[in-house]
Amino acid sequence: MCLHSWGHLCWLILLLRNCLVSPTQFSALVIFTAYTIDNIGFLFLWKGVLNMLQLAPQHMVITEYVYNLLEKAGLEKVYVPVDAKEEDEPRSFFFMSKDALTNPDKLLILIHGSGVVRAGQWARRLIINDCLNSGTQLPFIKKAMQDGHGIIVLNTNENTAVWKDGIETMIRGNDSPEMHALYVWDHFVSKAAAKHIAIIAHSYGGIVTVCLTKEKEEEVLQRVYAIAFTDSVHSLKHQEASEKVEEFYMQNAKNWVSSDQPLDAEMPNYGRKDCPRVSAGTQRHEETSWNSMNSIFKFLDEKLPSTGTGTNEKAKTEL
Repeated sequence: MCLHSWGHLCWLILLLRNCLVSPTQFSALVIFTAYTIDNIGFLFLWKGVLNMLQLAPQHMVITEYVYNLLEKAGLEKVYVPVDAKEEDEPRSFFFMSKDALTNPDKLLILIHGSGVVRAGQWARRLIINDCLNSGTQLPFIKKAMQDGHGIIVLNTNENTAVWKDGIETMIRGNDSPEMHALYVWDHFVSKAAAKHIAIIAHSYGGIVTVCLTKEKEEEVLQRVYAIAFTDSVHSLKHQEASEKVEEFYMQNAKNWVSSDQPLDAEMPNYGRKDCPRVSAGTQRHEETSWNSMNSIFKFLDEKLPSTGTGTNEKAKTEL
């Protein structure tokens, strides 16, 4: 870290000691200054300072910062349940582009994994220790927008909120990752104008995607043209998917898994009726999305019925 950076850090600590800013504001200033100094990623050598001063948890600061970046990228925050009033009950939210429901051609849905990650994030560890590009969904969003997709970014882990009297309360219709995905599908995706819908899902997001496919089988098989998983932990067998879903996944989905093999190398599927597995070119689970991004968008292009192989048409005609 350069002397200029240390100067900023010392200045921020002095502000805190003199009560010129609140702890939360201090956290935000640290993140902002770190990102300004190092545009590649956060200089989280400073994270020890946040811990020692017992400030707002890092994950809260990171989450709010990424939410802000999503809005700067042109996405809008949409609150759910749609009929909930802020003063009456807790709400969750997700993000979507302005053309998500009106784009007549393509719509891309992004689904993160489990744990502390929220909308816009693939891996908290990479955001902290590497950079924004590898740890967030922003590169995927920007690439998808360039390719003409509308965007929906789910927020599947935002299932509860501290409500009146400090009681943690479940959010109606969105009280689990699976329920959140179903809610957004029913109230938004099902009404979207797009002829071609694609899904990119990481880790537990794969289980969420299979649940969505099972619950909305006819709609998903008719409207979704491709599903790209990154180190998904789903299992069509254990989740008791139908034969139609198995056939659809075998033809129109692919799972980029952690492996010591080169990127896109075929991986064994051990006789399971499920989507093909290929190497993500990394042995680290959290790196699989970023490492596979170019291959994933190539896959989506190939599967798009109007320009690619259109192999999902077979599964659709068999409904």
